[in-house]
Amino acid sequence: SVKFLSKANSESAEAFKQAYVSFLGLLLFISIFASLLLFLLVASPVDLPIGEINQYRNYLYIALLGMPAMMLGGFLSNVLASAEKPNSAALLALSYSLSLTVAVLIGITVADIAGFYWATVISGTLVTITILMYIRFKLHLPFYIPNLHPLTMLKQQPEILRYMAFLFFATVTHSFALFAVRYITLENQGAAAAGLLHALLAIALSINMLLAPIN
Repeated sequence: SVKFLSKANSESAEAFKQAYVSFLGLLLFISIFASLLLFLLVASPVDLPIGEINQYRNYLYIALLGMPAMMLGGFLSNVLASAEKPNSAALLALSYSLSLTVAVLIGITVADIAGFYWATVISGTLVTITILMYIRFKLHLPFYIPNLHPLTMLKQQPEILRYMAFLFFATVTHSFALFAVRYITLENQGAAAAGLLHALLAIALSINMLLAPIN
């Protein structure tokens, strides 16, 4: 999204506003739809064909609640960078990482693994809402523009669909790779090793979030 938002920002403030609202609407729809679809899949009475994963259905339910906020988090960082506010984008990444670290420590202390997931969802959602409000009042970008349909932007810039298709394929591939690594670790080395792997991945992703706005 940063490519098209930057292009819109170079054209005019109104074009940037329309691009932001269009992307925001599309991402909200996609994230909520995907969350509901995965929730129905996980909640189905048929056991998932992946062994021990069936024991963690309740954790999956909690994790799915945080999917919309997680998807919006990366987009909002791109919005700040496209608006020529790289410092704010980097601060967003730092704030998210710090708040997540504190929340997870509290969550694990209070409620073990379930606390970890609840802390992740709550902290991620609160940070996302805070950044949305910052963008609304500091950058004066609305959540909604009357008579503007999100698909209008796709009709005006059809290359977005091609870009989104490549991005979707890359995201799915990346997510599947992480899932495969976690599943193999859980199956062969147990929950403790899977937890250590998750911790290392979290550190790597935190560093990536700090470097992404600079890139």
